[in-house]
Amino acid sequence: MDEQQIKHAFSEGIALPEGQFVPIYYLCRVDEPEFGCEGRPEQGKIFGRAYGYDQSGARQWEIEETALWGAGLDDNMWVGRLNDSYATLRLCSGRVEPLPEDRFRAAFGEPEI
Repeated sequence: MDEQQIKHAFSEGIALPEGQFVPIYYLCRVDEPEFGCEGRPEQGKIFGRAYGYDQSGARQWEIEETALWGAGLDDNMWVGRLNDSYATLRLCSGRVEPLPEDRFRAAFGEPEI
């Protein structure tokens, strides 16, 4: 998706058979935690990183590993609202999946909409 298409989706929403999807974030790339040859740390939280857009433009998020996987976040994915609930929309399949509010908040905190 190019930046113009992303801006258009933020301003107009995305029409789906299930209803109007209202984008909050677009994730271009999600990097899962890397441990290298040192292995997984024994203590402390582990974070992945997501790169994408919100209505204001490009941004990145540091997301705790359990929240990243719990929300099912992936490359080329919209995160938004559908019928008053949080959901994800995968571009490759057009598949919408519910995203429980607690998982949304664990990954992104309070929405900035």
